[in-house]
Amino acid sequence: MGFHGSRSGKSSWDEHSDGSPWVTEASSRPSVFARQWNRTTAAWLRRMVFKKSNRSPLFMTFGFSAWWHGLHPGQILGFLIWAVTVQGDYKLHHFLHPKLTFKWRKWLYVCLNWAFTQLTISCVVVCVELQSLESVKLLWSSYVIVFPLLSVLMIIIL
Repeated sequence: MGFHGSRSGKSSWDEHSDGSPWVTEASSRPSVFARQWNRTTAAWLRRMVFKKSNRSPLFMTFGFSAWWHGLHPGQILGFLIWAVTVQGDYKLHHFLHPKLTFKWRKWLYVCLNWAFTQLTISCVVVCVELQSLESVKLLWSSYVIVFPLLSVLMIIIL
């Protein structure tokens, strides 16, 4: 329950925090957002699923989360979108980060990636909350799905 140990004879219970809302909401990368959202659960998933998976640890972790939440069509799609977005983020960051030599380029990258992260996470949340297949079909027919599809393109191209 968050017990961190004793320091100078005093008990410390500061490990039971799901992170800072500011850090989570200001995240300019989907992978950082994923690690900060419900941080204690994310750390547990990292230890119990991600590090123990031999094949596709990222997708196994998000698949486990979908299973844990009930395997409704919206939850499966939402967690799949989140996994694809994080994978795309890894590839894009690895490709672009060395090329961001000017300060204005870094700033532009952070701003655009922040907006992309917020829009994609909004899509994930809507998918997970809708749950039903009909609602998921309605979401797929809207323009919102463009943002997760950009992640798929990044994975394919990079």
